[in-house]
Amino acid sequence: MKSTIKHIGLFALVSLTALVSCHRFNPEDEMVKTIDVPRCLKPVTVKADVLYNTVTIDLKVFPDAEKYVLELYKSAFDEETEPVSDDLIEKIVIAAKQIPYTFATLEDLTIYYRIAAINETKGKEQSLWTLGRFKTNVDPTTICLTPVPEVTECFEQVRFNWAKAETDKYLIEVYDKSIPSAGEPDPEHLLETVELTNDDIPFTTPKIAAGTYYYRVKAIDLAGERRDSKWARGSFKTEQFSWPDPANFPELQVINEPFADSYAEPARSQIKELFTGSSTSVPAGDPICWNKIYYAPEIAYMNDRMSTRGVGKYTDESEYGVVLPTEKRFIYFYITQPGEFKSFLRKQDKAGAGVTVALLTNKKGFGKRAIYVFDSTDRPTGGPSSGDPVIENITEEMLYGIVEPAQVFIFDSRKTGAVYVYPISWTPWTPEE
Repeated sequence: MKSTIKHIGLFALVSLTALVSCHRFNPEDEMVKTIDVPRCLKPVTVKADVLYNTVTIDLKVFPDAEKYVLELYKSAFDEETEPVSDDLIEKIVIAAKQIPYTFATLEDLTIYYRIAAINETKGKEQSLWTLGRFKTNVDPTTICLTPVPEVTECFEQVRFNWAKAETDKYLIEVYDKSIPSAGEPDPEHLLETVELTNDDIPFTTPKIAAGTYYYRVKAIDLAGERRDSKWARGSFKTEQFSWPDPANFPELQVINEPFADSYAEPARSQIKELFTGSSTSVPAGDPICWNKIYYAPEIAYMNDRMSTRGVGKYTDESEYGVVLPTEKRFIYFYITQPGEFKSFLRKQDKAGAGVTVALLTNKKGFGKRAIYVFDSTDRPTGGPSSGDPVIENITEEMLYGIVEPAQVFIFDSRKTGAVYVYPISWTPWTPEE
């Protein structure tokens, strides 16, 4: 009988211990407060609130907990395995009365933790571990914004572009071997380091031999008040560039040799056969090509010159990204290499804007773009004898990367009046190899 009573008592003690060790009860319950067991109760309802790299740990504090042991790790683990000791970030001992407890830790990292209750004063065993994890971030006010590069490949050149920050400069490193996602690259494979300011963005590299390259870029605070940004990493490829061969574009009259367009006889008679009507202007329809120069509808011939007679109508935005006349009253010609453009361009009067010469290109990676080679409001109102001709260089830099012939596009940037275009000459240069 005594043995039976003894077993019943033992069973009750074990059951009570299991009950107390379970977390599904109210720690404020009076019964719980009066229970005295040899092991601390396991922490429950543990929560980690994170603001950047500042963490606040909160939980239900049991009456038997004197302190809590909090361990932070870089790698995951579970209740069946011990965490890797080399991955321990920090071990923190927190007094129960300090809960909720706030501390700072590593930035931009998923951190795995375990927390247990201890009571050394009463000589109790440490509780079972409670496991969890949280993710820290970087306070953006303490670090430069990491550039997000937009990389455009154009044969042997590459253009870098990103959103600018007012106080930053940038550092680009280029390697001929892949860069690890963590750690430092091999300095033996560093090819070039370039420092840039906001004024340098977008940045186009000099020509780089054909191949695959790897880069990293970071932002640096000029004032030294913030830390450098993280490195942004990527790669690009370059390939050899060849100037377009005019023979590949038989539908176009490409000027690929020294050229001069004359309006003297016998050219005058030839023009009259093409330009019909009492005003000897180009009729409606497609532009007419004469002597490798294209004339749009309503361009008029006037003995020794052509007249745009005011462009009259613009498109809101052409496929080249700028406002251009695309239906009538403009002149253009095609080129496939750099050179010198020369002509007398004269306004009919001094009102408003004047002569515009635009270069229209289609480059690999960049697509169709336009730049204004010449845009003047102060051209002379006399004929060729009253001033010097317009001489503009179409440089290799302007044309590099074209995949088809470029257009030299001439028009009057006013709605009224006219621009007179006297004979055009074009002197191509031999591009650098």
